[in-house]
Amino acid sequence: MYENSCYERQLRIKREKVRARWRSIVHRINLVTRISKAIAERSYAITLESKCFIDIGDDVTAAVSYGGGRTINPENYKKKNEITFCNDVRTTLGQPPEHRTLVQLDQAVMELQKIAVFSKYPLDIQEKMIRKGLYLRIGPKRIIVRQGHKAQYFYIAVSGEAYAKQKVYDETAGCEIVKTLKCISAGMTFGELALIRGGLRTASVVSRVSMQLIGVHIDDFYEIFITPKMMEMMPDHVSFLRKMDIMIDWPTEQLLQYPSLCKMEYFRNNTVITFDSWNCPNLYIVRTGYCKVFRMLEWKDSVMR
Repeated sequence: MYENSCYERQLRIKREKVRARWRSIVHRINLVTRISKAIAERSYAITLESKCFIDIGDDVTAAVSYGGGRTINPENYKKKNEITFCNDVRTTLGQPPEHRTLVQLDQAVMELQKIAVFSKYPLDIQEKMIRKGLYLRIGPKRIIVRQGHKAQYFYIAVSGEAYAKQKVYDETAGCEIVKTLKCISAGMTFGELALIRGGLRTASVVSRVSMQLIGVHIDDFYEIFITPKMMEMMPDHVSFLRKMDIMIDWPTEQLLQYPSLCKMEYFRNNTVITFDSWNCPNLYIVRTGYCKVFRMLEWKDSVMR
């Protein structure tokens, strides 16, 4: 009898542990489900904020209903201008850069030369972009670049279409409206201006259909493009600083990331640049013209006499 009671007690304890563990798992699943639903609703609300008349027109014409419940999707009858490449290239661009072999890089370069904008770059630039670039696949109606966010990537559109949109304030309506700037299709690039100028994104890019992209991170972008061969991409005042003896060993390419910290200013004749050079937060370098330096002196009465 004693052994039976001990066995029943142990069995009861095990059952309670299983029930408690099961309740904990169900609670976690419900929590993750609620969080995922909240994120999806928030993402959908943000997408609605960036919709314009073109998006609404696409939603209406995407499926035109006829009698009998049949639908016609006009996208199925449009000419496809997409550029496709083999799965080996996708696999190569999906690997970490240090794991990509020379054979894989050569194959990827040959495939991506189908893209006109990519083939216009010098061969060494193409190889560097393939070595550092990433393969990205974006679903329809996804925000690729968001206005007001810090620029992180430069993109080449391999396939698909997207809209560049900008939120502007309409004085007539008294509120913000979404303005469509242009349509980005296969073979076009976007995102490089914000990387060169620095600062935040001035517009959003939203995919209209599924897209394939090649992205280059900001650090790799500066390493690839900001070279002596690409000096024309630099502002004139930064190129001027690079030629100065005192700036030879200074990493002037970092000035491109913070354009507000290094900029060109013009001063008229007889204009005071700063009243106190000791407490001035800026360093001024004269590019053209000349300036005069004055010092305020305090004269004692004995000296005046």
